[in-house]
Amino acid sequence: MARNDAVLVSYALLVPKPEVESSVIARRVAVGRRIRDLREEARISQAAVAETAGLSRPFYVGVEAGQRNVSLDKLFAIADALGVDASVFFAP
Repeated sequence: MARNDAVLVSYALLVPKPEVESSVIARRVAVGRRIRDLREEARISQAAVAETAGLSRPFYVGVEAGQRNVSLDKLFAIADALGVDASVFFAP
């Protein structure tokens, strides 16, 4: 295999496949909706959750919208701010 072919093969392995990427995005959106639903059930504002969790409000809004790839530490902080276990974010 020529060097250029090896580079192309390596690059192809790094580029996410569209179906995998859309699946990941769909799951991120579902988790964000679940977080929003839990917050609304608790009648807590986005600003209050963000502040308690140590996040900026714009970042937190992005989490609820499924636009942020949030770390586990931040998910745990959000769960604590909502008074729930983080596992409920992933419940069906």
